[in-house]
Amino acid sequence: MGAYNWILIDAICPNCGKTSVICAQTHVGATYSGNDNTRFHDNYYKPGDMLLWFDRAHPSYHQWKQGNHINVLPDNLESECCYSKCTTCKLECYAVVAFNDLKITQVEIIGTLDKWSETHYK
Repeated sequence: MGAYNWILIDAICPNCGKTSVICAQTHVGATYSGNDNTRFHDNYYKPGDMLLWFDRAHPSYHQWKQGNHINVLPDNLESECCYSKCTTCKLECYAVVAFNDLKITQVEIIGTLDKWSETHYK
C-alpha cells in the first residue's frame, strides 16, 4: 500500500450541490519516510499549502512526485487525479489537483468517478 496525504478542498459537490469539504487523497509528497520526527504521509493540507518534504539538498528531494500518476502541464505545473469524497453526502468522486514544486496551487476540477479525467491514470 502506498503512502498518501489528504487535501481538504472547499467546493461544490457534483452530487449534492452543496458547498462542502471534498477530501482528496494524494500520493504527491507522500512517503513513509521522513525527517526528524515527521513522516511525510497522512498529513492534511488545503490548496495554497506547501507539502512537508525533504530539503532540496536531500538525495530524496526529487522523489516528491516519483511513482505517482501525474500529468505534466505547461508552466511547470504537475497534476494528479485524486480519489476524493464529499464530507456532506459521502459521494466518492475525483479531484484534479495541480502542484508547482511542493505547493498545492489549484483544484482544476471535481467530478464523479464515472467521468474520471481521461488525461490521468486511475
